Amino acid sequence: MPSIVISNETPSVITNDVEEIEPQPTNYINLHVKDTDDIKLYFRLKKTTQMRKLMDSIVISNETPSVITNDVEEIEPQPTNYINLHVKDTDDIKLYFRLKKTTQMRKLMDSYCDRNALDFYLMVFLFNGRRIYPHQTPYELDLEDDDAIDAVLHQQWRREPINIKVKGQDGFQASFRIRKSAALKKLMDQYCYQYCLDVNGVGLLFNGYLVQPEQTPFELGIEDGDEMLAMLHLRTGHARCL
Repeated sequence: MPSIVISNETPSVITNDVEEIEPQPTNYINLHVKDTDDIKLYFRLKKTTQMRKLMDSIVISNETPSVITNDVEEIEPQPTNYINLHVKDTDDIKLYFRLKKTTQMRKLMDSYCDRNALDFYLMVFLFNGRRIYPHQTPYELDLEDDDAIDAVLHQQWRREPINIKVKGQDGFQASFRIRKSAALKKLMDQYCYQYCLDVNGVGLLFNGYLVQPEQTPFELGIEDGDEMLAMLHLRTGHARCL
């Protein structure tokens, strides 16, 4: 991995693939409108402009690029090989980065940690509540321009509760909120109790593998919103029911 050099100037090139940038002005926004054939037109407009002007622009637009009104400008699509992202901490302090969509996120993580004098191995990076792994790329994660990445301490992340869905063969479905460090036995017991099922005759599957009661969401890599399947007759025992 190339050495990280932090510049005293901003924007600054942090690595060959990751560049720290200044946040963009927020009074304008870039949007694209697509039809049912996925043909897109790109526009730039003020955030305070009524959407009616953009709608009118689509109807009367014949040239690219061209100024349609004083508030709406049709623009060429930007190159898609780079993406702008920002990383924010729990205090909502943000750092802005520009990187290739094929660059592994480890380089952005290293840049962020070095910039803030943090230990990489004590940090977790999340997108929409789901953990980002160092080998993944913006392309794999389906990240879009200006998306936000959350940076949290690993210990704090493990304590955060997540929502897990349990779906049964018989149509029973329930959602549970559980800490990442909690044994899944509590979830199993609650599901069986709620639907009057044999707790010893039900097994939970995650990604096709049988979950052991003492395992935790953290150990299994279960993220917020993930789904588990409840299968009957995977265990033997006596029914538990009021």
